[in-house]
Parts: sequence; C-alpha cells; structure tokens
Amino acid sequence: MNSVALSLLVFGFYCIVNGLGFAFTPKFFLGLIGQPEATEPYIRIAGSLLLAIGYYYIQVARKDLRTFYMWTVQARVVVILLFILFVLLKWAPPILYLFAAIEVIGATWTFLVFRATSKSN
Repeated sequence: MNSVALSLLVFGFYCIVNGLGFAFTPKFFLGLIGQPEATEPYIRIAGSLLLAIGYYYIQVARKDLRTFYMWTVQARVVVILLFILFVLLKWAPPILYLFAAIEVIGATWTFLVFRATSKSN
C-alpha cells in the first residue's frame, strides 16, 4: 500500500470509530468531548453517514483509486472551513476546532504524500 493510500486508510478508520461512537453510543461519545447528551436522532444519523464515509475511504485506499485522492483533500478543506465558520457563528461548540485540527493534519498528510509520489512518477 502506498503512502497516500495509507493516509486515506487511517482517515477511513478514524471515520469508522467516530461513526460507531455517534451512531451507537452517542451519550458516551459526546461525553468524551464534553458535550451534552443529544436526544434528537440526528447524531445517530450523522454517525451512520460517517460509517459510510469511512467505508468509502477504506475502499479507495485498498483499491488505490488515485483519481479520488485529491478530491478527498479538496472536500476536507471545505469541511475544515465549515467547522471553523460554525464555531465563529456560534452554531457549534469550540470543541469542533479539535475535529477541524484533525482534518487539517489528515488532509495535509494526504496532500503532501500525494504531491511527493506524483513528482516521483
């Protein structure tokens, strides 16, 4: 597995872990990040979507779908900007900055290894 695929595989597992937490144990998972219990079904729905996204990332990594690689970086940059905006608008708690930071690290990792492997080919 190449280094770009590895970065996506790691992100896929990160999504799976978050998805499982939000979908099946939202009270516990939200408590870990200092957030109140969610009583609406949306947290479980979001968790389910994260599970699907994690599955996509893992399959992209396994199948080495290079076309998809930079799309993930672009989409993650949008997510980072939206997370920051949501906190600034007070639509979300500041803990979302932590998730944005994780996105920055992951997207940067994918971008840098993609660029390095593209130059060597």
